[in-house]
Amino acid sequence: MRKSINFDITHANDLIENNLTFTTSSPNTTVDSSVLSSINLSYSFQFWFYLCFEIPSIIGYLFVFAYLFTQKDKRQAFHHQSTNIVLIFAFIMVTLDFSLYIDSFNHNGKVRFQSFIFCSIWNFIDYSLFNSSGVIIAWASFERHIFIFHSHLFSTKSKRFFFHYLPLTFILLYSIIFYIYAIYFPPCETEYDFTLPACGGEPCYLAVLSLGTWDSIMHGITPVFLIVLFNIALLVRVICQRRNLHRRQNWKKYQKMTFELFSIVILHLTFNLPFMIIVFVNLLGYPHWGSEVQQYIFFLSVLIPYLLPFVYGAHMSQKWLKIKTFFYRRGIRIYPAIAVTTSTVRPRKAGM
Repeated sequence: MRKSINFDITHANDLIENNLTFTTSSPNTTVDSSVLSSINLSYSFQFWFYLCFEIPSIIGYLFVFAYLFTQKDKRQAFHHQSTNIVLIFAFIMVTLDFSLYIDSFNHNGKVRFQSFIFCSIWNFIDYSLFNSSGVIIAWASFERHIFIFHSHLFSTKSKRFFFHYLPLTFILLYSIIFYIYAIYFPPCETEYDFTLPACGGEPCYLAVLSLGTWDSIMHGITPVFLIVLFNIALLVRVICQRRNLHRRQNWKKYQKMTFELFSIVILHLTFNLPFMIIVFVNLLGYPHWGSEVQQYIFFLSVLIPYLLPFVYGAHMSQKWLKIKTFFYRRGIRIYPAIAVTTSTVRPRKAGM
């Protein structure tokens, strides 16, 4: 899993010094190299690190999806739909993206399917799903204010369309279009190295000043900043208006909605917030600041999709009991009942 990092002119010089390569077709913007600097950890360690989290994480996802499949209200509730999309994206990253990393580490860093098309698809899955998830979480953080304090905006079908479905659809379509263009039709030429994990590193569009800056700011720094802002504001509003909210019939529901989102947000920000702070400082003209720490944060950020099903499922009421009951009932055989009647003999009274 990789994140967007801006490459300005200062970064371009730094890339050349570290043998990072991109070849661009734009005039006077050529950066040549093919080796991506990586964290100083052996492939064997990274293989076992990924694998130890991969197996329990997939099991966790299956249990969560089983629960959502059996609970229609949880699956269709407006306030769950954005986080459900993030859950699906994370599951795809774990099963496809991270599995490819595990396979690559198991083959000493080499890519199994050595083709340009395969690496482009891998990059598209990697960048689009992770960065789109951050944008969706930012939107969900803002939308939670509407659910709790302005629920009348969802009272009709037209309002639900404009205030819920339309923004979410726009985010998804925009992300798909942007990353299709950036990965498959960039104003540069990406050269992949099949002897390195992830085909050798980032796609070339990150070396293009306009695309790289836009991707870093709009899909990285801005969503993290908005997530922090919206959730702090939500917490303050809930605390300040708790008396008014207590009077509402759905107070417990609003309280649960708030903490459900907080748990996902905290997991997301644990690694993304320090990472994006370093990226932001780099953009201010300090390209080497935090570079060593950034590599380790970058590596540990894989824990976000791995831990998401457990954080997500912890707030579902009686979740594991319902799943267990569901599978248990499926395995029970029903036999015809045999009615047994028993007669009760009352003791006679004395003298009768």
